Amino acid sequence: MIRMIAFDLDKTLAELEQAVPGAVVTRLQEYENKGVAIALCSGKPAFYLSGFVRQMSLNRPVLIGENGAVVQLGIKLPPEEEYYMEADPKSIQLLEEMKREVKENYTEGIWLQPNEVELTIFFRNQDYKDRIGAYLSSKLSEEQNLGLVDRYDHVDCFDLSPGGINKGTGLRFAAGLLGIPMEKVAAVGDNTNDYPMFEEAGI
Repeated sequence: MIRMIAFDLDKTLAELEQAVPGAVVTRLQEYENKGVAIALCSGKPAFYLSGFVRQMSLNRPVLIGENGAVVQLGIKLPPEEEYYMEADPKSIQLLEEMKREVKENYTEGIWLQPNEVELTIFFRNQDYKDRIGAYLSSKLSEEQNLGLVDRYDHVDCFDLSPGGINKGTGLRFAAGLLGIPMEKVAAVGDNTNDYPMFEEAGI
């Protein structure tokens, strides 16, 4: 029996910038009423997910934000239970350095998502997408930076996470908090940043 289902948000539970359809909300409620934990696992911050699901009438959703870097149980703010995955200090230092450089060099063409751990760069047009993509490729290929940051490219942004912290590690941690074995966890998603949770989940 499945005891937890983890869903990616954008283009999985809902289209970009859209609400979750009512029929999907009803089905999620039905699963929860049967004792299945519902998790949202996204590149968005946990506090964003909290606001997003508050109208869905789920009893205690599991919120896995910033591609697994932050795990929150329930929707209350401030959170009653919130956990940060342990990251290599060198990874955090590199992300902070990249954030400074991007803000200095691409200010007009970007918007930075207000994350707590990872770096998410939204670009305003294709030119900035190409320029920032080239910067990231160069920066992350430097010998001293290899493996420190995981990069995920999306249609509207770049997600940059501390190396080794991903949706899979966040999902495993959350399942552990609830005492749910991974073979009883299902994962649903549509993009490359979802692959790590597919590798961890039993279904």
